[in-house]
Amino acid sequence: MALLDRLGAWLVAHGHADANDFDAPPALEIDDMPFVDIASEGQPDPEEAEPEPEPEVPEWEFPPIEAGVPTEAIAVVAPKGGQGKTTIAINLATGLAEVAPNSVVLVDADLQFGDITAALALSPDRTIVDAVADAAADELVLKTTLTHHEDGFFVVASAASPELGDQVPPAALAQLIDRLRSTFRYVIIDTTPGLGEHTLVTLEHVTDAVFVTNMGVPSLRAMRTEFELLRKLGLMPGNRHVVVNQTDKNSGLTIKDVENIIGTPIDVEVPKSSAVLLASNRGVPLIHDDVRDPAAKAIRSIVLRIAPAAFPKRTKIQRRRRSNEPE
Repeated sequence: MALLDRLGAWLVAHGHADANDFDAPPALEIDDMPFVDIASEGQPDPEEAEPEPEPEVPEWEFPPIEAGVPTEAIAVVAPKGGQGKTTIAINLATGLAEVAPNSVVLVDADLQFGDITAALALSPDRTIVDAVADAAADELVLKTTLTHHEDGFFVVASAASPELGDQVPPAALAQLIDRLRSTFRYVIIDTTPGLGEHTLVTLEHVTDAVFVTNMGVPSLRAMRTEFELLRKLGLMPGNRHVVVNQTDKNSGLTIKDVENIIGTPIDVEVPKSSAVLLASNRGVPLIHDDVRDPAAKAIRSIVLRIAPAAFPKRTKIQRRRRSNEPE
């Protein structure tokens, strides 16, 4: 302290400071002391903090349906499992999305063992159980239950387990189809094999039905019985498309034999092809995986029966195929 006093006296004597410059400062009252928030010390000022980034806007949107354009609902039906019904439904949605991008929705209504998302390599956050919930009566909520596919269509995924699928009542499925028709140009429903209650109620709410069978005699006889029952119930849709899948010259039957067994003409023959399984295992729709494959061409003809403008855009399709191939 003595050294400081001597330094202060020298500064005063030489005119560099006043004597009162070295008076002790008054004691601070508690209220006069500045507040320092130790918890926030070193943290950025909230007012100066950068705003949180806005959620990314998806590249797709829901285009409005033009006035006067009818919406169509198409059920894909088979008397038994293993007929290729799901493959037809997936490729039908893919082809229709070419003429109505993002205005096509594919509903997996095989409530216990639906596998559309597996065949398309999709990982849905929500399923048909969410799509038929009371909250989904709101159109905005319903749209959040959909899963988008890169080929320009949406999917309502099947229930995650058979137990959850059993919670979807037939009336709720009918309401879902009607709600989707108010938003989408095309609604495709992949049904449960056979004519259970959910399939029957679906047929009540569609404009078209694609009936799929293979060349096995049990399947053909089951389809004939299915047709007879639907006629009795008055549930045969106005637009019917009969598809014989996995046709094979070595099956022992001709197409004429098939028509005689089921009692109705065949509209489309889809030949047996290894490309079908290959595309499914890769998670790619067949008509966008190999446009030259005979089965792909036949399935394309089903699409053209519903939307004659859905001709393949080969350059675009081949480019997409290459982009999906593993590196």
